[in-house]
Amino acid sequence: MPMKCLKEVDMSSKKLLLDEYQRKYYDVEIQYQMVGTVEKRIYVDEMAQFVDTYYDTDYLDKMGIVSEEVGEDEFHNNNQMFAEMVAPDRVEEEELHADMEVTDIFVAGSSEGSERDGEEIWECVICNNYFSGFGNNPDPIKDDGDCCDACNTNQVIPARMSELFEEQQRNFTENMS
Repeated sequence: MPMKCLKEVDMSSKKLLLDEYQRKYYDVEIQYQMVGTVEKRIYVDEMAQFVDTYYDTDYLDKMGIVSEEVGEDEFHNNNQMFAEMVAPDRVEEEELHADMEVTDIFVAGSSEGSERDGEEIWECVICNNYFSGFGNNPDPIKDDGDCCDACNTNQVIPARMSELFEEQQRNFTENMS
């Protein structure tokens, strides 16, 4: 969406233009810590197929699980450790979200802004005019903020081109020496 310059008026009209249909807001980032409990049933008689299909026996041995004993139709430590290792990978997304419980809520930060007719309003850091839409990086004219399309076209881009030309001239002169 092209940027619209909102201020082509004298300073006495500046406040009126800014206040007209303008809404101020805060964008607040809220983070939720949640706990979900899912009970996943792992059948002992199906464990051997998981070992053959998904898990490397060397990895299981490093985890302290004797791969040859996994899936024996008995309750023992190897089967229990294997079931606890396999279960998280078998949880479906629907199961995970079904019993979520919020344990903590906190605000991570906020930022201010304003909009006019649903579009954000920005002040150009170069000419101090107001514009809506997307801003431009004002470097090398200014280090921070956004600038309007007019300043980007008439000041920023020529300054960047000048810097580029000067750098190419230096490189050329250095290579000629």
